[in-house]
Amino acid sequence: MSTEYGPKIYVEELNQGAQKLIAAEKAGSSTDSIDFSVAVRCTNCGKIILEKEKPKVCGGCKSTFYCFPACSEEAWKPKHKKLCEANKRHMLRKPHFTQLLLQFPWGRLENDGTFNDGLARARFKVLGIERSGFWSHNGGPNSHQFEHEPDTTRQRGDWDTKMEEISARFTYVNGTPLFETKHYSDRAGWKLEPAKLIPFRNFSAEQRPPRLASESTIVDWNSWYAWRGLSKESPAALLMHFPMSVYWLLVHTLGIADPKAGSPESRVQLKVHYIGAEVELNFLPLFAELALLLPYTDISLIMFGPAVHKIVSEAKESHPKSLAARVSPTSPVFSYTAPEASGAGQIQIFLHGSDPHWMPADADAALSSYSGVPSALIAPNAGLSSYPAWRPVIVYAHQMQIPFATTEYAEQSCEIQRAEFQSRVSSEAAHAWQSVMLGAPCTPNHQVAIDAYLRGRQRKWEYPIEVNPFQRPGQRRIPTKLPNVPNGFTIQAVGK
Repeated sequence: MSTEYGPKIYVEELNQGAQKLIAAEKAGSSTDSIDFSVAVRCTNCGKIILEKEKPKVCGGCKSTFYCFPACSEEAWKPKHKKLCEANKRHMLRKPHFTQLLLQFPWGRLENDGTFNDGLARARFKVLGIERSGFWSHNGGPNSHQFEHEPDTTRQRGDWDTKMEEISARFTYVNGTPLFETKHYSDRAGWKLEPAKLIPFRNFSAEQRPPRLASESTIVDWNSWYAWRGLSKESPAALLMHFPMSVYWLLVHTLGIADPKAGSPESRVQLKVHYIGAEVELNFLPLFAELALLLPYTDISLIMFGPAVHKIVSEAKESHPKSLAARVSPTSPVFSYTAPEASGAGQIQIFLHGSDPHWMPADADAALSSYSGVPSALIAPNAGLSSYPAWRPVIVYAHQMQIPFATTEYAEQSCEIQRAEFQSRVSSEAAHAWQSVMLGAPCTPNHQVAIDAYLRGRQRKWEYPIEVNPFQRPGQRRIPTKLPNVPNGFTIQAVGK
């Protein structure tokens, strides 16, 4: 990869690849030579392994690569021996994930088994960094814009350095559309032709609203596309996996919402705290789908995270008339009411811009700002166990018995989180208890941990892990064989 690789080359390369792919498909020619596989790197030292060097694959799980036998031996006892058997089990899911992708005409596997979503977007001429409607995103090899370093001991290598250098050239900030004074319309946001590929939120005689979700069974992409009257030709799943994952967490994973629960005479109230919003800030109107999916339900969705804080702070300073500048705990950044024919569900989205984290120093600030304890706490693609800022969230959610669920890219990550949850509540709480017993001041956060400790002695917590049927189709473009997809798995906290 060129050292000058940046946004322009990234877009041009994929647009050209998509045109070659389309032309070859129309001609009935082989597309094997059109390949966008990712570089393989050593799991132990992080070195990029050239094809001619023939990377060594773990013979047990067949999920990890090594540059030399020495690296395989060095990694075995301290780390991989503990993961190998679980990785082997995780690899059994690969065929299921592959079929989930290939149900779509635009679904394609590269030679290394990954899915290039940028190439898929280029097929529809919606690939871009900015000024691309809902498809705008930071892009490049790392679409995240973390405000803090992950808490990890994984050995870094030349791959990490190269990816960070390239990612730094993609300067688009997630949430930039919120510097405007109004949200995109359906057509301006989706930018898809023909219009029948668009899951509209605002309807007309040509675009009729979907029937009541309570009269349908929406449990996977196939049933959602049918309910929406969309052809699988539509690439909508490449963005809609975010609102649909929220729907799945609330309805299936946590069981706190139900399309059949509300009625015109008795509306359901639902308040959800959404932790770690980032790329979602580019397409907030897509969360209108929740109002269509949950008839006669009034939803408040409050988004927290460093990216939220950053975009609101910048908007108030330099874009005073923008959507993001006008937000407050009583002023939503987006509101939507579904048509009567679809159940007149309502959603309001709020941005918590006053602090970069869900729980600042005052443990109750995030709660009191939005009328108390939420109906649920969710964190899509969370990685909660990897970021120190989110650790108090785990304890606090347990103590307050807030229904709590996240999605993760990989099953392995879910299992790491489960172990983290099991130890975090007891260890942090016990430490706080010991500190107070030794005479330390009992701060609000100490009290939270102590209460969790005492309450936890009376309850048994479990953390079931499941595959999310509304995951974004396709393996991420990272050098691992393990199933790893955006919003791929769900994990929840269940107290008994």
